[in-house]
Amino acid sequence: MSHNRFNEMSQDAIKLFINEDYIKAMGIYFQMEPLTFSEDRASVLNNIGLCYYGLRDYENALKYVDFALELNPSSEYFFQKSLCLLNLGRKEEGIKFYSYRDLKIRTLNKGLKLEDLEGQDVIVFKEQGFGDEIMFLRGYEAVKKTAKNLYWQVSKEMLSLFKHNFKGNFFVDLNDIKSNLKVKTTQDIITKYKIIYTGDAFCYSYDNSTPLLTHKTTKEGWTDETEPDKLKIGFVYKANEKSLNFKKRSLDIDFFKKLSDSKKDAVFYNLQKNDLEKGNFINMGLEYNDFNELAQIISEMDCIYTVDTATLHLSLALGKKTYFLFKDYIDWRWLHFHNYAIQKEILTLVKVGDSK
Repeated sequence: MSHNRFNEMSQDAIKLFINEDYIKAMGIYFQMEPLTFSEDRASVLNNIGLCYYGLRDYENALKYVDFALELNPSSEYFFQKSLCLLNLGRKEEGIKFYSYRDLKIRTLNKGLKLEDLEGQDVIVFKEQGFGDEIMFLRGYEAVKKTAKNLYWQVSKEMLSLFKHNFKGNFFVDLNDIKSNLKVKTTQDIITKYKIIYTGDAFCYSYDNSTPLLTHKTTKEGWTDETEPDKLKIGFVYKANEKSLNFKKRSLDIDFFKKLSDSKKDAVFYNLQKNDLEKGNFINMGLEYNDFNELAQIISEMDCIYTVDTATLHLSLALGKKTYFLFKDYIDWRWLHFHNYAIQKEILTLVKVGDSK
């Protein structure tokens, strides 16, 4: 199969997948599978597994992800395997394979444990999305106490938030760390430093308590002081639009329009970035530029209602009373890694449409 044809069919399948038409998407992948080789074939097999996963056929999803792993031991495929296992009720295996998702970096330091970082210069590279960066930060203190020197990568949108809460060496990209360490090449970094991912640090030893972050409000002029006796409720209704699970994770704005109309004892604040929807709420999406400023706003709320997105992790890290709203999609990690917040009733899981 030509490269152009492969890309065309892949784009067609992705569009179908995003629209949750898993059967038709799978049909395209099955056409592609016998005509591809090596890593391309592994990707197609994994995508077939993702389609089965979307259909909640976890047995077949696991089978095709395993086929993909036989051709390419990708960290992405290990992560998908962990989700299949956990949905099949095989929790110990699922957590085990979740920690294998960084296989490529682990081949540099195979079997590395927290104690192996004692007295070492350690560089921690970030992975996955903004929410994962906040969650994985729970492993920061354990690594910092063990390592001689620690350099931790963050997204530029997270930099001011992390610096506000932690004393440490944070960097944004490879050029940044090369400049700080005065090294010329990536190979110099690999040779001279212990390298792990943020997920590794999290799995070594994570602080499951809340709050993880603290924040004193310094931003002025945005809060509504006209009704000081009412509850202040912040909400986010859409997940990252680039996410394949965008539709499953998101709610319609009408949900919050009805809720804000019916709940007369509260003022609602729409925290969705750059969102200007009209309703009985105050739009805050243009009032912050990064996660540090968003944390300032969240710290002033009485509680947060949010779908599965970075705001959920941030609110929990701040120890704010948080309601996680979902339809029929929930990431198993909420029940495992946020069990403390659930037990302490900081986090409440709410299935939208469930009267309870």
